[in-house]
Amino acid sequence: MNRARKRLPPGFRANMTMPDAMKLILNKSTDPYFNLALEEYLLCRRDENFFMLWRNGKSVIVGLNQNTAAEINAPFVRENGIAVARRLTGGGAVFHDSGNINYTFIENGTEYMNDYAHFSAPVISALKKTGVDACLSGRNDLLACGKKISGAAQCVKNGRTLHHGTLLYSADLSLLSGALNVSAVKIESKGIKSVRSRVLNIADIIDAPADVTGFMSAFFDEIKEATGGEIYTLSPAETEEVAALADEKYRTDDWNYGGKRDFNLQHKKRLPSGCYDANLRIENGVVTQFRLYGDYFSNGDISVLENAVTGVKYDYESIVSAAEKAGVLSVLPGVSAGEFAEILGL
Repeated sequence: MNRARKRLPPGFRANMTMPDAMKLILNKSTDPYFNLALEEYLLCRRDENFFMLWRNGKSVIVGLNQNTAAEINAPFVRENGIAVARRLTGGGAVFHDSGNINYTFIENGTEYMNDYAHFSAPVISALKKTGVDACLSGRNDLLACGKKISGAAQCVKNGRTLHHGTLLYSADLSLLSGALNVSAVKIESKGIKSVRSRVLNIADIIDAPADVTGFMSAFFDEIKEATGGEIYTLSPAETEEVAALADEKYRTDDWNYGGKRDFNLQHKKRLPSGCYDANLRIENGVVTQFRLYGDYFSNGDISVLENAVTGVKYDYESIVSAAEKAGVLSVLPGVSAGEFAEILGL
């Protein structure tokens, strides 16, 4: 094992507390809920060091502390069949699809928490060997040709560190920009015009791009060489345990949309009938206050609709149902129940 550690790239200091080689998983699942559950399983229910390479289907993955409703473009997400899931780590929301590769390192100890260079070193080395001249920029981004190809995040649980990141290989950048509600302040502070303008697909800059699975395989082999790790396959019993965790936690609205997290939300939407400015208070996943401002025309008292959704669960189906019962079309001419839910940010 010492011989293998000598091949580690500079900056990737082997964790000497574990005598066994790092276990390597090439995860074939593209279910975001299962994959995030698998990360938690490996972090919290195992004690070995792991590296995992994986992909998700179309999904928005929000950070641990984010307000999901404010981060996603809910109508776009719903219309395009994009899953929404919350991860264990902090940071911002990211878009995943089958052209986006994800990697995860899990190590015993907390020595390298917040040391992004430590975990990025083998990734950068593997990228260079597959034709991508990448570098670490700022705290947690990898750049190629001056644009972002990867972002990373970390967390610590039970004395173990999880570091994971993305690799944009052939992602659908139009879906990326459509699915996320990126803060205008964040965009302006970085001196850029859009999310899409600052990211880049790896397949666009390498000489002989493979399909995403071919690139994954080559990248995985380079990580295996760099770490001296050994291939690990989940047993059927482990797979069942992960699937159960996915069902109990990662597929639930309580986890993904905040559940008991209380927040205020302002959402503006323009329709042919006017501009709408919805101001809501959400507590325990329920609308407790709602006021609708704007330059729209209404028939009668708008408080009929404001009262109709107060006390209702803040999700698309519940708001649509409440709006239909309140006769939204008779109060807001030309506005369907579905459009009313979109006005509220759903």
